[in-house]
Amino acid sequence: MDNPHLVHTILLAQSLLLFTCLFLHSNCETITRDDEKAVLLSLERSWGGSVTVNWSSVIYEDQCNWPGINCTDGFVTGISLTGHGLNNLPAAICSLTKLSHIDLSRNSISGSFPTALYNCSNLRYLDLSYNTLVNSLPSNIDRLSPRLVYLNLASNSLSGNIPSSIGQLKVLTNLYLDANQFNGSYPAEIGNISALRVLRLGDNPFLSGPIYPQFGNLTNLEYLSMSKMNIIGKIPAAMSKANNVMFFDLSGNHLSGSIPSWIWSLKRLVTLQLYANHLSGQINAPIESTNLVEIDVSSNNLSGQIPEDIGQLEELERLFLSNNHFTGSIPDSVALLPKLTNVQLFQNSFEGILPQELGKHSLLFNLETHYNNFSGTLPEGLCSKGALAYISMSANMFSAGLTEVQIQEVNLSGRLPSNWASNLVEIDLSNNKFSGRLPNTIRWLKSLGVLDLSENRFSGPIIPEIEFMNLTFLNLSDNQFSGQIPLLLQNEKFKQSFLSNLGLCSSNHFADYPVCNERHLKNRLLIIFLALGLTSVLLIWLFGLLRIKVLPRRQNENTTTPRWKLTAFHNINFNYQDIICGLADNNLIGSGGSGKVYKICLHNNSYRFVAAKKIVSDRSRSNMLEKHFQAEVEILGSIRHANVVRLLSSMSSTESKVLIYEYMENGSLYQWLHQKDMRNNNEPLSWPRRMSIAIDAARGLCYMHHDCSPPIAHCDVKPSNILLDYEFKAKIADLGLARALAKAGEPESISTMVGSFGYMAPEFGSSRKINEKVDVYSFGVVLLELTTGRFANGGGGYENLAQ
Repeated sequence: MDNPHLVHTILLAQSLLLFTCLFLHSNCETITRDDEKAVLLSLERSWGGSVTVNWSSVIYEDQCNWPGINCTDGFVTGISLTGHGLNNLPAAICSLTKLSHIDLSRNSISGSFPTALYNCSNLRYLDLSYNTLVNSLPSNIDRLSPRLVYLNLASNSLSGNIPSSIGQLKVLTNLYLDANQFNGSYPAEIGNISALRVLRLGDNPFLSGPIYPQFGNLTNLEYLSMSKMNIIGKIPAAMSKANNVMFFDLSGNHLSGSIPSWIWSLKRLVTLQLYANHLSGQINAPIESTNLVEIDVSSNNLSGQIPEDIGQLEELERLFLSNNHFTGSIPDSVALLPKLTNVQLFQNSFEGILPQELGKHSLLFNLETHYNNFSGTLPEGLCSKGALAYISMSANMFSAGLTEVQIQEVNLSGRLPSNWASNLVEIDLSNNKFSGRLPNTIRWLKSLGVLDLSENRFSGPIIPEIEFMNLTFLNLSDNQFSGQIPLLLQNEKFKQSFLSNLGLCSSNHFADYPVCNERHLKNRLLIIFLALGLTSVLLIWLFGLLRIKVLPRRQNENTTTPRWKLTAFHNINFNYQDIICGLADNNLIGSGGSGKVYKICLHNNSYRFVAAKKIVSDRSRSNMLEKHFQAEVEILGSIRHANVVRLLSSMSSTESKVLIYEYMENGSLYQWLHQKDMRNNNEPLSWPRRMSIAIDAARGLCYMHHDCSPPIAHCDVKPSNILLDYEFKAKIADLGLARALAKAGEPESISTMVGSFGYMAPEFGSSRKINEKVDVYSFGVVLLELTTGRFANGGGGYENLAQ
């Protein structure tokens, strides 16, 4: 370095290099932020305009203020675009080098798992649930960020095995892989993820196998869901080390052996679901899980008596012991539980009397004790809290000890029964939806003193025998009774008993009721006699026709029971006999113009309950119409979407057809919006939950309109056709009016009116043209109901909510 020129040159070069580095560094942040904005705009272009948030319109604003974008220290660290109809996940998303949070759930992202996410080196949170991902997870899924703590791939269509490499994601705390189509195996290596707090693998058709004892290493686990996974064998003792678990669900499997005693000593346990397995033995261990809110061990082979310890669980709300072999009586302490709302004890061998305090100390909502050996009288305070909405006690040995029936404001419908307990002293069925005529058998209730049938839909005349009963209180107001008020009841004592029955009249200017027109009555009698005469002639003619044409044909037919054909659209392990046995009146949960719906309990089955809709066939249908019906059922059976109620199978015979759907535990959106029993006995729908329901329903309709081939128009979108599962996930139901459109965008003409008043698009009434827009209008009315809580057709006359 003796040459001064060389030294000067070197120093100049170093200075230039240092200046260049400093210059580049000073502009590095600006370039990176501009790059981030460019990446976000490229993502928007990749999604093809499906993003409902238009980033391009705010291009000159700081991207940290864009919808769905979260920043830390000025850099993009989070993207949350749930429910925006996105159809892919561009690889460019990982160009956002600071990105740690991705939530693209409830979209339409398809294809295999996007391995481009391996390049998101800072990723901590990834939610791709409720999309349409398919195929197997990659074997090198452990190449995801080593910082990943949350991974949610639930409710897709992933299949094959869960790779063992997933156990290398050591810091995972939440892993959701449930509700997919995994049909291989799940790895024992999941037990190596010691940080896991939430593990959900349920609702997948895995190969049969036991629970790995390695899962006992998950000592931080709080939520475990492994339902409907084809698990066999016993519950391993090693899992007792997971003593922080709060939610424990192994339902719908093939587990055997007894319920381990350590389960009942889990101090933090809140929910225990072991239903629909092959568990046996008794519950004889001390129950120390004092935080339990739900116990569901139904549909097993359990026996013995109910331990007294259950009566010490003061947080218990739901007790499900049905479909077992339990014996003995129900401990009296159970009736004293302050939060007990739902008790299902049916189909066991219980005996003795029901605890006499039952119903007095909690808002008991549901009680099912049918098919046991209970005896004695019913608890006097069973309905004292006014919350009881459903009760089933058939097939027992109760004595005639019931003296009062008080079932008000629970929206019960149908006709009154003809048989009543003879020693009833009070009947209060006010504010329901009972219809039809009063049964004549009421006159035999000699001890009856109080009869309140107000605010129902009873019609026809008031039976004259009622005036000879020893009633001290009578209220038949707000019904549709007609004819003359019984003479002995036309006095001051019963002046208020018949209000708001526009068809009633009096014989002696009683109160403000019109005087019955004797001549008008004679004319009506004449009309009735003429109608009876014509009816008799018609019946004689029909009887003759029957003898000539029908009876000879029947003599040549076999008299065997109808032959049923079962068509399955999903993996099921029940047969037609399981369904036919459940089509009984005590399982009836609804009826309409197209048939009756039954809630059927399936023993030891992956589906604990199913909903079966029975449709009576019309023998006058042509073969072409029958084929058309079958074709439409097959279309509906091919639907695979998380927000459309699954049609599990169909059954058909010469006399009727049965559609078997998945059962939705939380009923319909209509019930939660408009029925008093749901609103009074449950927390109201929160605004976030209403938003989630709206998004779920929109996704189901979007799938039917855009992803089905051919597209499907529902034609009757309304709250009663939006059902809610146990997690309040909404699903589109009752596609009985649905039309498969021949070509997308081309309306189909129909000759009959479909849909429901208040939800039909105005132009449909005149054009009778069906396309997807019919559903869009109806869904708009549903959104109005969700936000206002008003009825769609509550305006009276021809007005509706949309108008």
